[in-house]
Amino acid sequence: MKVLVTGGSGFLGSHVADALAEAGHDVVIFDRKPSPWRRINQRMVTGDLLDRPLLEHLV
Repeated sequence: MKVLVTGGSGFLGSHVADALAEAGHDVVIFDRKPSPWRRINQRMVTGDLLDRPLLEHLV
């Protein structure tokens, strides 16, 4: 399953993204700053939640 984790650069979001990736999901991290903990099997998208066209594209 494809999963979008908003706030994935933070403490909780990064752990959620890791657990989902370990469970075999295709994880996309979305946050205003790049995640220093992003794993190789996770995709990072940098942006703002107020950018509706970008969010619609990702979802």
